[in-house]
Amino acid sequence: MRLGNRPFLLAGITVLVAIGILRVFNGTGTQAEASDTSGPLVAIDAYHQALAGGDREGAVALLAEDVLIQEGGHVETREEYLSHHLAADMEFASQVPGEREVLRATRVGDVAWVASSSIMDGEFNGSPVSAAGAELMVLSRMDGMWKIRSIHWSSHSKKAGG
Repeated sequence: MRLGNRPFLLAGITVLVAIGILRVFNGTGTQAEASDTSGPLVAIDAYHQALAGGDREGAVALLAEDVLIQEGGHVETREEYLSHHLAADMEFASQVPGEREVLRATRVGDVAWVASSSIMDGEFNGSPVSAAGAELMVLSRMDGMWKIRSIHWSSHSKKAGG
């Protein structure tokens, strides 16, 4: 190698390293998603739409056979959730409008987890509702479809003015 080409070689290597770093980091100092999260996000949106629309079959189709639902300090299996809570969740979602915001979506291969927050304001069975919530869903891709493997929900009443 001639000495005269060395600055160009070093500049080229620097550019390649910089491109690699930009692909790994999203400018905030945190590692960017290594994989596309659109599939899991579409599945979660479809689940919430099914709940709000009273589409039991659509909601159930998105739940893996071994799904666990955690809410209010309780853990339910798929069977327990389908026989107890699903109907109440559909009724609530159909009556109380909510806005969800995805805080972080991460996918590693065929597994993804999505953390969201929500604000719910409305009326449920004649009583006012003003709540903030948090949701964590874990999904896996099975036979080309994203299925929900775990749901963790928590919520609290919003304080006056917030």
